[in-house]
Amino acid sequence: MEPDLEADVIRGRRAAELQGDEVLQAAHSQIEADLLQSLLTSPQRDKEGQLELVALLKLNRRYRESLRRTIEQGKVATERLSFLKRVQRRFAA
Repeated sequence: MEPDLEADVIRGRRAAELQGDEVLQAAHSQIEADLLQSLLTSPQRDKEGQLELVALLKLNRRYRESLRRTIEQGKVATERLSFLKRVQRRFAA
């Protein structure tokens, strides 16, 4: 039917599986906690190190946001495919 939509549905389902994986979520939470702790305990004079820690925090959060967006795209694609199938059935009859 719509190969791009079907691929989006598959990616969305896979992203939801990853987001729901307890081990992966624990790892991301631990990474964020470690980075925050390192940032809080870093010497104030180490501006370059602090900037690197902030960049790593942002990267960790961007990863999570990317999964969330992929899940949403999959949901939209699912709805679109459902709509297209209903229209197709209506006109096929």
